[in-house]
Amino acid sequence: MNRAALAALVAPVALLLGAGACGPHPAQPTAEAGSPGATIVRLDGDLWVTSPDDDTLVHLTTDGPVEIARLDVVAGPEQISVVRGVAVVTGWLDEEVAIVSLDTRAVQRLRVPCGGTWGVATWWEGTRRAAISCPLDGRLVQIDIDAPAVTEVTSGLTRPTAVVWHDGRLSVSSSSGGVVYTAGSRVTVDTGDRGASQLDTLVATDAGLIGVYQLVDHDGDRDRPPSEGGYGSVVDDAPRIQPALHGPCGPTYARFDGGRLVLAGPVAAAAGPSGLWIVHQYTKNVAVLDCDQGVVSAVLPVGAGARGIALDGDHAWVDVGFDHAITRISQDPAAPPVTLRREVVPVRLSAQALTGRKLFHDATNTHLTPSGVVTCATCHPRGGDDGLRWFLHTPEVSRRLRKTDAAWNARALAPLHWDGEFSDGASLARHTIRELMNGDGLLVDVDAMGAWLTEVPVPPGRSAVNDDDEADIARGATVFQDAGCVVCHAGQRQTDGLSHTVTGPSDDPDGDMATTFTRPLSRVGGRGPFLHDGRAPTLRSIHAEHNPNDLHGATSQLDEADRAALVRYLETR
Repeated sequence: MNRAALAALVAPVALLLGAGACGPHPAQPTAEAGSPGATIVRLDGDLWVTSPDDDTLVHLTTDGPVEIARLDVVAGPEQISVVRGVAVVTGWLDEEVAIVSLDTRAVQRLRVPCGGTWGVATWWEGTRRAAISCPLDGRLVQIDIDAPAVTEVTSGLTRPTAVVWHDGRLSVSSSSGGVVYTAGSRVTVDTGDRGASQLDTLVATDAGLIGVYQLVDHDGDRDRPPSEGGYGSVVDDAPRIQPALHGPCGPTYARFDGGRLVLAGPVAAAAGPSGLWIVHQYTKNVAVLDCDQGVVSAVLPVGAGARGIALDGDHAWVDVGFDHAITRISQDPAAPPVTLRREVVPVRLSAQALTGRKLFHDATNTHLTPSGVVTCATCHPRGGDDGLRWFLHTPEVSRRLRKTDAAWNARALAPLHWDGEFSDGASLARHTIRELMNGDGLLVDVDAMGAWLTEVPVPPGRSAVNDDDEADIARGATVFQDAGCVVCHAGQRQTDGLSHTVTGPSDDPDGDMATTFTRPLSRVGGRGPFLHDGRAPTLRSIHAEHNPNDLHGATSQLDEADRAALVRYLETR
């Protein structure tokens, strides 16, 4: 792949999300034929599901269900999309995607210019094609499946996740900030005075395109009394975080009143004649939304880590990832759920870390969050960060504006928080549960949560794609050394564990902080905006615009070639 290919822009026909739905509800949306990405798909009466804990794609019958086969695909397989007998599988922990013949079960791997792929959509256009999102590289990659080869790359997107090919048009969502990208433009979800987080699901229906996300009050009313608590509190029936929809059926549908409509962490959805089925990972349930009536007609419990759904007539198959299970659910009360536990061997995580992962994503444990509103994963999806700045103020937390830091390898990186307030992960977890999630922390295995954060795999950096790119990375490594960056970002941990004065005053008085502890560079290229208050939108801007007196390394006088090389090197970390 040459530089021109890397810089090429995808030019899909514009496809905008429908207007936010207040007022009359549209006709019941039905799923349109196509190949959206999902963790589980139903095809010719069988099921195919990605299994990220053992890097496989699993083929099952719907009778039982019974496992037929499992295929080694890519590291951390995430979504699958099928077109004309061929499946494309993305990998959150890989620089390759898998191309699988469903007839012969032959697996090809195609290198893409990304470190970690997520969403995928496939379609037929004289040849089989696919579009793949790379959240941590801000890229959308198009491939010719039959070649196979990369054909185009769009750069400069903000954490792209969901990809949908709909009626000859392509649409891509941004997980952070609630944006849908189209040809030469971007549409921001209308959230009023709040923000949007984890817009990771798009569903194409006859009534329009539906986006599923979390509505978050991450930096709203700063006059809110600290006595009202953190982000797990509900005041006057108004949670600070709740699931929401953009387009037909929206906007909000949850109600945090202790009843059946306590719903949090929407991660997947599918549309059918009975309505819109929405999977909620944090509250371990699936809500069926009747758009004709504007009501939730059913809430169906599932297990831990639900991550995908495939409709099958009047029932659905749910990929319950943390339980390594497939569950059949139905709105018919006479048809109880049926669950198949899948064998996953070997699992990359320890038993303690698997327990910690469930706790990290659990909004049903009242010791963690009594109202079912928030989890650790709300701000740290997949153990990373949400890309947002949060205003914090509770009885024990002084006024502050902080950009979410990645939680990867947290136990090994003490002291923790930008200001080094906590010496170990257990004390940080207890404080967060009590002050920000409004739980009491009793009977919570914080050591298991620490094990999960220690073991959670970090997606790879984007390595070189050609000789010129490799030369740029090598040049950037030299700049990193010569500018003194290596002094603080030292060793295998990429941090000296010390506090330094590296930034000047913040533009926001709540963002001021005299010194910050060196944070590691694990997958730093995909963690913008940067610095403790999120003042730097890009890696380049840290060194070009937010480095007074070269406090953050001797980079202010670099020429553009050296600065670009430094950024490219950091993207490999």
